[in-house]
Amino acid sequence: RGLLRVSVPLMVRPPDAAAEGNLTAAVMTEVPLGPVDGGEVARLAEVARRSRRLYTGTRTLASNFAMRAAGAVLPVPAHAWFARTVYGSAMFQAIVSNMPGPDVPLSLAGPPLAGVYPILPLAPRAPIAVGALGWDGVLSVGVAADPALIADAALLADAVKVVYDELRGSPSAHPAPPVVQTR
Repeated sequence: RGLLRVSVPLMVRPPDAAAEGNLTAAVMTEVPLGPVDGGEVARLAEVARRSRRLYTGTRTLASNFAMRAAGAVLPVPAHAWFARTVYGSAMFQAIVSNMPGPDVPLSLAGPPLAGVYPILPLAPRAPIAVGALGWDGVLSVGVAADPALIADAALLADAVKVVYDELRGSPSAHPAPPVVQTR
């Protein structure tokens, strides 16, 4: 059984930064490919288990620091080479990002927005990018696929829907409400 190595971009903030001081960093995780005993719920649990240690402040800040430090000491052509070397198919095969949005409707210059959709760019020779965006009670998923490397994008989109439906129907996808005690 194979593994898909995925880059997960994150917004991070140095410990001493103001609320508006966000940086972008990335962590890598692996997704098991092929059939998994327990189906998609088990696959999701395995990805969560593998990823848990990656989402620490020091790990994500280290990712950002490495790119910034390289930019500070390397001449522009060498920094560009470094960035292309660590950002692409040599390090990962896909990009996945979850972008939580507001839980309320928004407007643009007055009229309400009808919907929002995530669009992620592909990395060099990494054939797939998946974005999930929650907004006003709706989850939208966008999939970008390199047609030179993904033979049938419609088949991929159908598979994403099947996985989503399986996860949504799982009892673990609908946790019991918390018990509230009153006196």
